[in-house]
Amino acid sequence: MTPLHGEQPGSSAPSAGVDAICDAFEAAWLAGHGPRIEDFLARGDSVHQDGLFRELLLSEWDLRRRHAQPVELQTYLERFAESSQLVAELWNTWHARQTECSDDGITAPPAPPEEKRAGEESLSLDSFESLSFANGRYQVQSLLGEGGQKRVFLARDSQLDRDVVIGLLNGRCVEADTFKRLRLEAKAMARLGEHPNVVTVFDIGEEDGNRYIVTQYVRGGSVADLLSARRPEPLELPKAMRIAAQTCRALAHAHAHAILHRDVKPANVWLMPDGTVKLGDFGLALSLDHTQLTQEDLRVGTAAYVAPEQALGSEVSPQSDLYALGVMLYEMAAGRRPFYGDTALAVVSQHINSRPVAPSWHNPAIHEALDRLILELLAKSPADRPTSAAVVADALEAMLTSAPAPRRLDRSPGTTGGSGRRCSSP
Repeated sequence: MTPLHGEQPGSSAPSAGVDAICDAFEAAWLAGHGPRIEDFLARGDSVHQDGLFRELLLSEWDLRRRHAQPVELQTYLERFAESSQLVAELWNTWHARQTECSDDGITAPPAPPEEKRAGEESLSLDSFESLSFANGRYQVQSLLGEGGQKRVFLARDSQLDRDVVIGLLNGRCVEADTFKRLRLEAKAMARLGEHPNVVTVFDIGEEDGNRYIVTQYVRGGSVADLLSARRPEPLELPKAMRIAAQTCRALAHAHAHAILHRDVKPANVWLMPDGTVKLGDFGLALSLDHTQLTQEDLRVGTAAYVAPEQALGSEVSPQSDLYALGVMLYEMAAGRRPFYGDTALAVVSQHINSRPVAPSWHNPAIHEALDRLILELLAKSPADRPTSAAVVADALEAMLTSAPAPRRLDRSPGTTGGSGRRCSSP
């Protein structure tokens, strides 16, 4: 363990017990078990609770950043409301150390002040009131999260009097080609127009060298946040199926406009307070008339949800998006993903070569029709997956309105008792 960010070695250094607990937390996180800070706090003694809490927070934020997962301050302020002041102070300290990153998202020493880009001089909580875009039209309110390539802010559109989200590319953390991806994302989302299950893009611009995209603000958080709060428990099956069905409607709309998403995962699926699902972040979107991936595309993809053909650099299709959806539905219904590994390469290898265990093996409440559908979505060959996102949405909606069939118990972990290939409804 390293000393707390911003502290001198030896000043309030964590105890050996704190080190051991944090090491166990990091190991569980890297193994894909979805550890919760609250559970690991219970392992420490009362004397070192504050230090343990600080170290666990820092560990989780570092891990999420390095793996390009969203880190949203508001989520932690609400989750640890009784310690909100400590969380905010620690966030300032941690975030100040994230001003420079390498290509793989690992932090590096900060650049000298003269090398900073305009608009990036200070992104601490105290500076948000002075940060704006488009000649003051978009006034930043707070930082929602940060990945290896993009900071995401909540802002206020002063012209239309509404909250919006601004995705600001970090110019020092991305290559020149990534700026093209921002324009591609905006164009892809704009081509989709208005759809109840797609995040709407409002604007795209550049100011003082900073490229940004302005999109709809979805207030309910992401599916990734929902899963993190529930782990190790799965979501209620009706809720998981409703989320997946609405995500399929968004994919069907995108595919009808000749756009592949290519990065379907819980962090890119957002929830409105009324339960409406919104698919966003089309940063890897690809036109159906150009379906060959580059090595850069593969590098920025998400290994945990990647389709076998996408991982191999082969031609992708709407069925590639359906595979990723299948991984997400598996995770929501079973409480865990189908494949885990110590490295991204190990996970990708399983996507290509390994047969997934039936999700009902982890959650016996999953009925046979849903079990079969998830495994169809995870078929290695695109030809063996459902024919379209609309077909999957129809199947899920049919399951929600009908009683599930009794489960057959004489089966192995990798079977479901059925052999259908095209989303047979119960």
